[in-house]
Amino acid sequence: MSDLMKYGELYKALAENEALMAKVSGIYDEPPDDAASPYIAVASVQSVNDELLDNSGSEVTVDLDVWARASASAGGRKQILEINDLIIAAVPSWALYDGIEIMRDAAEPDWWHGVATIRYYDRRTD
Repeated sequence: MSDLMKYGELYKALAENEALMAKVSGIYDEPPDDAASPYIAVASVQSVNDELLDNSGSEVTVDLDVWARASASAGGRKQILEINDLIIAAVPSWALYDGIEIMRDAAEPDWWHGVATIRYYDRRTD
């Protein structure tokens, strides 16, 4: 299976998770300027050839940016932690959830930013 096919499966697993999609306004490659809070944006996808002698596999790392604006009813950090729990539940069993880093956006202090990292290994069979 190619890196792109597995990435597609990961994206589909997240996008088809009803609880996650009820919590976010969308999952975007490029979020629109007017994306409603909270939302997820795919920040980066990195594929590195593995160290096998035949170089037939790769390690793929996907970073998801989770953005949430603090409001009177919900703090940004709390929203990101709740979304993070839903991401963990949605990740397929062949992928590894590596953790999340949460920070406040210095330029816009009412916005919070989380970076969740998911990793998987792909052994090419073609």
